[in-house]
Amino acid sequence: MRQAVWGGKLNGIRRQKRGDRIVRYDRATGIRLPDLPETHPEFVAAWALAEAGETPMEKAQRKAPLIQGQIDHAVRDLLNSAWFRGKFSTYQGMMRRHAEDIA
Repeated sequence: MRQAVWGGKLNGIRRQKRGDRIVRYDRATGIRLPDLPETHPEFVAAWALAEAGETPMEKAQRKAPLIQGQIDHAVRDLLNSAWFRGKFSTYQGMMRRHAEDIA
């Protein structure tokens, strides 16, 4: 397993300045990380999930079964569809972020 912390900062995080704040993304998966300090336990947990390739929404879906007719169910069906998997990865990332915000 690679070294997780280097010089007080987590590895594999892309930091992007947006106005007066910094937005953080996992470099490998492009998953946006929470707006918390990098030393916060919830941030580290989200970072670990992103490194594993799993978003917090996917973790919640794995735990809780969805009921037919819920928005979450429609979003999950969309993200698992062949149509969605056939799109470019950049488009998939954008659509996944929007769909997770809606869900």
